[in-house]
Amino acid sequence: MSDAFNILNQEYEKCDATKKVISSVSNNWFNSLSIEDKKSVLPIVDYMAMRRCTKDADAEYSLVLVDYAAETGDFKPLEAWVGLIGINKSMHESIMRLGMSNLLELSKSEEFLKPIMLMETAEQLDLLP
Repeated sequence: MSDAFNILNQEYEKCDATKKVISSVSNNWFNSLSIEDKKSVLPIVDYMAMRRCTKDADAEYSLVLVDYAAETGDFKPLEAWVGLIGINKSMHESIMRLGMSNLLELSKSEEFLKPIMLMETAEQLDLLP
């Protein structure tokens, strides 16, 4: 389990190193949103980009945890992992309100293919007070 965890950490570090700041967005749907909705969208598309970036390591670690739970009956590590990689209530509400298809399309645009630096991007897009 520790080998899979180390690989997972390395993958997250590699993905963190690719984070960038976005200073403009060319997506018409995103640009038509209110400031508050834009602030809701950024963490969601960042989450989606991080999931894409770490998907292989996430899957391998998940399998290791499932195997561990099956062998030992200890589901705590698996439950903790699912809690960490899952979306929170606020993100879920935003997805339901804004529409998954719009978010998916935006997340696949050039600007959001890689994880972003959230605060710096929000600042560049004039979303912060």
